[in-house]
Amino acid sequence: MEKVGPCLIVTLMSKRLYNKYKEVGTFETDRNGNLKPVETVSLSDKVVGIDNKGNELKGFKIHFSKTGVHLVPWRG
Repeated sequence: MEKVGPCLIVTLMSKRLYNKYKEVGTFETDRNGNLKPVETVSLSDKVVGIDNKGNELKGFKIHFSKTGVHLVPWRG
């Protein structure tokens, strides 16, 4: 596992999670209702990371940019 900020995530799992769950989550909006380049995915049956307090993280956010994407573990 690779340490990423205050949580742990398996790097190889990130690519698989993205390929499997892209465009199936909920896209966030700003206060004006405009879509933000962030998709939130909640998984009830998978643990994708552990936070600094030892809690399981069962979701992630996909951040889209002009140069690519990255996943951030989320409590879900």
